[in-house]
Amino acid sequence: MTNFFHNIRNLVFERWAFMRYLYIIIFGIIAFVSLYFTNKLVKALEKEEREKVEIWAGAVEQLITADTEKDDVSFLVDILSKNESIPIIMLGKDNQLYDCRNITLPEQNTEAFIAKKVEDFKLRNTPIQIHLSDGETQTIYYDNSIYVNMLEYYPIAQLLIIIVYLITAYCAFRYIFVGTQDKIWVGLSKETAHQLGTPISSLMAWTEILQDTYPNNDFVVEMKKDINRLEIIASRFSKIGSEPTVDPVDLISTIESSVDYMRKRISKRIPITIYTELKSAQTRLNVPLFAWVIENLCKNAVDSIGGAEGKIDITLDEKDEKNYRILISDTGKGIPKSKFKTVFHPGYTTKKRGWGLGLSLAKRIIETYHKGKIFVSSSELNKGTTFCIFLPKL
Repeated sequence: MTNFFHNIRNLVFERWAFMRYLYIIIFGIIAFVSLYFTNKLVKALEKEEREKVEIWAGAVEQLITADTEKDDVSFLVDILSKNESIPIIMLGKDNQLYDCRNITLPEQNTEAFIAKKVEDFKLRNTPIQIHLSDGETQTIYYDNSIYVNMLEYYPIAQLLIIIVYLITAYCAFRYIFVGTQDKIWVGLSKETAHQLGTPISSLMAWTEILQDTYPNNDFVVEMKKDINRLEIIASRFSKIGSEPTVDPVDLISTIESSVDYMRKRISKRIPITIYTELKSAQTRLNVPLFAWVIENLCKNAVDSIGGAEGKIDITLDEKDEKNYRILISDTGKGIPKSKFKTVFHPGYTTKKRGWGLGLSLAKRIIETYHKGKIFVSSSELNKGTTFCIFLPKL
């Protein structure tokens, strides 16, 4: 059963990882191709516009030096009038304004406006000089047309659209992925409960026979307790995926009951101590499921400590006026900070055996069924870990 689960878990996670990497690769290719060809097109248009400005500058130079009474300058005028998109400023000696095309001049502070535009134009394109017959020089400053400027921003707009699309697709796939995960976990949980039902019933019958035969045997009594615990565990698994009932209970006694069970089944070298100054802590719980959370966290702590000596401390206090806080600390090997959230993902485990469902189910039980919160509060490698649980007060 464990191998079957691991195979399903690995298959789901491998497909999810493959889809994530595939999206990153697709986005990278689209971004590169878009930027490359757009940049190439912009460069080509900039070159073409400079050629147009050079033709326009040549027409201006010929028009200034032409004898308008003898020469036909209509074609020169036609060239000048054809420029309807490229902003141009033509300055003469002492920055005197000779001509201005495709620019709306303000009614006030015109000189400052022109000076600012000239500086901007110089940064974008190299000015073109016109040499007149009398030795005077005029300079043409120009900017890219509005179409080229829009095309420069086109890749950004395109990438934003692609990013929105990919995020939407990612969220959709993640929603499907999480839904698939939930179905797998719920299905496996219910199947586990179903498979455990028959042998538990059989063991209960055998213990009844043993108790009738050996009524004062302590081993039979303890065996019966463990079989009852197996029945509770099977019941817990069967409730996964269903909406459990929560009842008003005392949180202190519930934690103490769970810890008492664990104390008898773990090494004496790892004491579990409960600290609280509260006399009572009323909240709504599904006791079997919440007890599972406490037992799972304690068992993980024991596994983290290993065969060495250590301790587990459970502290219960008030977080605020609306919530209780439970801190479960151990002296185990710790959790890397990068794994604080990953440990709650279904299938995550550092053990050679196990399904990696414990903390995932604990998160579901606390946050979905009890409207609380569970997270790794702190951890330091080779020193220990502290889990924190918030539960609403009654």
